[in-house]
Amino acid sequence: MARVNEQHLQHQGVTDVITFAYPREILPAALAEADDEGQVLGEILVCPSVAVEAAARLGHQPGEELALYLAHGILHLCGLDDHHPADRRRMRQAERRLMSAVRLEHQLPELFLGEAKSARPLDPPGTSGGRGVRA
Repeated sequence: MARVNEQHLQHQGVTDVITFAYPREILPAALAEADDEGQVLGEILVCPSVAVEAAARLGHQPGEELALYLAHGILHLCGLDDHHPADRRRMRQAERRLMSAVRLEHQLPELFLGEAKSARPLDPPGTSGGRGVRA
């Protein structure tokens, strides 16, 4: 993850999630013309070792942390950004809504790793229990 982070984003060290959105013009013609259903929008890379460390620090399951990273990447593919404070606030709100919906629909802690240690919400970066650096 550190190599990808440095090579493609010019950031040093590991990060939790990196999202690469595909520009429509480089998609195969069949995908570019297809309905949104089933269309490949990009790639999301998540770092399990960062998730394990963050989950231990925050007192929840690594699977829930990984799901949060995936949600973050999906939101990037949907056009949300987090480079400015107002954008970060919108991203965190969207993450909370998406994670709540996934928890309700799929009982997230049980889905990934069995019963969760804690039901408290995940803390956003920059707070006392923040997750790590976002790419």
